[in-house]
Amino acid sequence: MHLPLAWYPQEALLRSGVEKICVSRAQASATGFPVVLNGIDVARFHTAPKRDYLLWMGRICPEKGVHIALEVARERDLPLYIAGPVHPFESHQEYFRDKVQPLFDSRRQYLGAVSGEHKNRLLAEARCLLIPSLVAETSSLVAMEAISSGTPVIAYGNGALPEVVDHGETGFIVHSQGEMSSALDRIGLISPEICRQTAEARFDASRMAQDYFNLYEG
Repeated sequence: MHLPLAWYPQEALLRSGVEKICVSRAQASATGFPVVLNGIDVARFHTAPKRDYLLWMGRICPEKGVHIALEVARERDLPLYIAGPVHPFESHQEYFRDKVQPLFDSRRQYLGAVSGEHKNRLLAEARCLLIPSLVAETSSLVAMEAISSGTPVIAYGNGALPEVVDHGETGFIVHSQGEMSSALDRIGLISPEICRQTAEARFDASRMAQDYFNLYEG
């Protein structure tokens, strides 16, 4: 199950004969459900020399806190790329129009949805990835992708994000906009090599698949 458990019908969670598996310890908290942590194809991602820009990547909607990333970048006068789709939901489009779009300028730019090598290059060359999520994330594939690219992550400590980002090793867990801004001063302490090694050890899809096999066979 990839969504917050509160989003599922209660009768589905209580239904017997169906194995419920969570994708993080935070998601499974107080349920007793088994956990298999998400994984990605780490080999698809690569490291690269860093450029001096920040990156935010994901669905553009209120709970993802895109405006916070933009405000941090404007406060610090740092370049920032926003990459991701605006889905055709009224609340998402209103948020983009009223809260996000007014914060763009020559140094804070919207790239739209990205994929393939363009996405991989953005992740690899970024100074860091910002994740100011305002909800309890059940996992974070984009954080795994960034760390696989040798790029540190500064994320709010909501939900499973502290399970993905090792504070002080692959990025920083923060709890406010001010802390996110301050963490930028320490981003040079994070080793791209350690990020990549951590991703290979923890995030690869082969590890996830084996964990599922172990659970089914157990």
